[in-house]
Amino acid sequence: MLRTFLILGLLVSLTASAVAQRPAYNPYAKQTEEDLAPVRPDGELNWPAFFKSKAMEDRFQVYFAQGSCTGSNMRIVNMLAANKVDVNALPEESVPGLAAKVNGGTFTMAAKDGVPVTVVTHPAGVSKVNISGKLDPAELRPGMMVKFSGRVDSHGKGVKPIENLEVFTPDAKFKWKAVITDRQQTIAAKVLKAEGSILQVQVPAGRVRKLTFQMPEAPEILVSGSTLDLISAGDEVSTKGRVYLSGEGAGGAPVVFASEVIVKKAFARDKAAEQKEAEAKAGAAKVAAGEQDN
Repeated sequence: MLRTFLILGLLVSLTASAVAQRPAYNPYAKQTEEDLAPVRPDGELNWPAFFKSKAMEDRFQVYFAQGSCTGSNMRIVNMLAANKVDVNALPEESVPGLAAKVNGGTFTMAAKDGVPVTVVTHPAGVSKVNISGKLDPAELRPGMMVKFSGRVDSHGKGVKPIENLEVFTPDAKFKWKAVITDRQQTIAAKVLKAEGSILQVQVPAGRVRKLTFQMPEAPEILVSGSTLDLISAGDEVSTKGRVYLSGEGAGGAPVVFASEVIVKKAFARDKAAEQKEAEAKAGAAKVAAGEQDN
């Protein structure tokens, strides 16, 4: 009997010690440099907290700054704790879908069975985004970066129509190159105007900076980019990231805090041929696996 009481006493003591050592939630704790780093040492993305009610969080932060709320009222502390979502603690999953609408660093898509999902990329720009495929010529617009093979005269007028071009996202190493007149060359430029058969672009380097070309009715435009503004409705999307299923505070829709977004443009794709090719590859993989077993 005495032994039983001693064991129970030890368990109570250890439990009380653990509770005492566990730090209480502090809604006003200052973030450290490690907390603010967008990428953790292990390579995983470090997401800022998501607040179901941003207005509530901001209001109490103002109170704290004014010294009128110090975190001593546990009802308020618990309310603020329930309002905060630790994105880094959410489960990581892959979620495919079809793109709907882009809004800055987020976009919506229709997932399986048409369920609406909001996809959020990291505010520090460290999410991996890859967009490829063909662009509908009607979607070529001012501000896009393009590159193509062309030749201009001394007035910046194209010698031949541009039948093929690529929309791309410049990387950190990109540098503008001056255009040399009367020479066939690869030209990287920003679109100023794309209307009908006219393509007008600008190169902010060299003597001839504004260039004008003719285009056929249906030029081939490839996309190789990493910005969400290149996504169009109906594009095939594959995302990987932290999934917030309840959607509370996000319009009720599930949210993917995406570390990776891969988009295949829907324009001019032969989905039947792609399906046939995928089935052929799967069949070849099964044959190879069978040969390895033998």
